[in-house]
Formats: sequence, structure tokens, C-alpha cells
Amino acid sequence: MEKKLIFFDIDGTLIDCHTNLVKMSEKTHYSLEALKKAGHQIFIASGRCLCFMPQEIQDYPFDGYISCNGASIHYHDQVIYKNTISLAQIKKLETFAKDNEIIYFLEEDQKIYTNRINDPICIRFAEKWQMPLARLYPISNAETLKVQMAMMICPTKQILEAARVYFQDDFDVQVHPGQLSTDLSLKTSSKGKAIRILADYLDQSITNTIAFGDGPNDTEMFNTVNLPIAMGNAVDELKAIAKDITKPIEEDGIYHGLRKHHLIKEI
Repeated sequence: MEKKLIFFDIDGTLIDCHTNLVKMSEKTHYSLEALKKAGHQIFIASGRCLCFMPQEIQDYPFDGYISCNGASIHYHDQVIYKNTISLAQIKKLETFAKDNEIIYFLEEDQKIYTNRINDPICIRFAEKWQMPLARLYPISNAETLKVQMAMMICPTKQILEAARVYFQDDFDVQVHPGQLSTDLSLKTSSKGKAIRILADYLDQSITNTIAFGDGPNDTEMFNTVNLPIAMGNAVDELKAIAKDITKPIEEDGIYHGLRKHHLIKEI
């Protein structure tokens, strides 16, 4: 069997903070180990920045990380791609947030900046999604920042919808399912584009790529890889473009998906 590049989303795929599945399951761990032993390369492809990834994910020896919805790519210890938010875009976000009582975050690899560092809503959000508080900093000088992605917490559905319209020319506005929070990802980046960059860097064919995901921000990734596998808990629009649908995360969907395609053996 040809060796594969296999990409995993985090939230709703490897773990699910929303339902308190905050650790990878035994079968997920087994699956990752079996892939590595077979010579495949495994990668994270997430909307989170590196320091926002749960410690268990950071500690596991993945071959690389696509973070910030494709705006940052690491392969082992090398940075091979960066795309940054412009100062004009940061200022636009700053103004809209001030006018609409929005909490926002600006993410780079090892630091996350926020306009409301002491706000209880900000702290609760950080704790729920395992954002490390030690990596959270106040925004003091936007001119010096080199960030790859932003997030917002809106006070109402109406303001969330207004933000979606207001920022549609600057960002892909990706609302967190069932939440009043959203990613603001650069339109010039995506998980799919990052996978192509990484595959070219490794001199690998896209025909040897596989991805697991569950959310709207996995769409470009699914449209890029050869075998996109949707988790059973994935949103309907992602299932519609998947080549296969596995079991939900709470039923070890990654393990069953890899078993079905003969990439790992039964535990």
C-alpha cells in the first residue's frame, strides 16, 4: 500500500470540548499509533492556533500541523508557510468590536491576544475550549502583531449576523455550530490550500491524501483530499461532499473509518 498523508481536524473529530470529550479515546490513540507504525504520515488540520490546541494534541508526535484554518503550516520543527492578517483588517475588527460589545481574539502560533482579558465571558470561553490562560495577552500595540486568525464572541444572534455581513469581504466567517462565537479566517488561506502546499513540499500526490472532519471549516479540505471521511456527528453540508461517513466521535469514528478502508487492523 502506498503511504498516505492523513489529516485530522480536532474539535468534533479527535476530541469534542462541547460534549466534554476532552481526551482522545483509547481507540483513537491506537489508530494514530497504527498509522505511524505502517509508515503513513499524520497531521492536524485545525482552526486552532498551535498554543490553542489541547496539551494532549501538542504532546502527541504528529508529523505536522496545519493551524489557523490553513494560515500556518508546520512540518516537524520547520515553519513552511505563514499568512498574516493585515493591520487594516485588525483595525476594522477593533472598531466593530468596540461598537458592538464584542470580545475578540487574535491568534498566532504561541500567543493569543484579546481585547477583554479580564472579562468573565472571555475566561469561561477560554476554559471551555482549553485555551491556555498563560498564553492569553491583552492587545497593546496592534501595529506589532503578526497574527494568522481571529475569533469573536458576539452578545446576540443579531450582532453575530451583522458581523457575518460586515466581515464577508475580509474573512471567511465560520460560526461555531450552536454558538455565538465565530472564526474569522483569511480568505487567502484554507485547510485545502494548506494541504496542497504541504503535499508539494513533501513531493507527494494528492491521490495519497485522506482527511477526517466534522465542521464547515473542513469544506475546502474535503474538496482537496482524495478520500474525505466525515464523522457521523458532522454537519450535513460536509457529509454531502464526503466520500464516506464514519461513526460519530463518541463511537470512535476515526478507528472505524480507518478499519473500513483497511488502513489499520482491528484492536
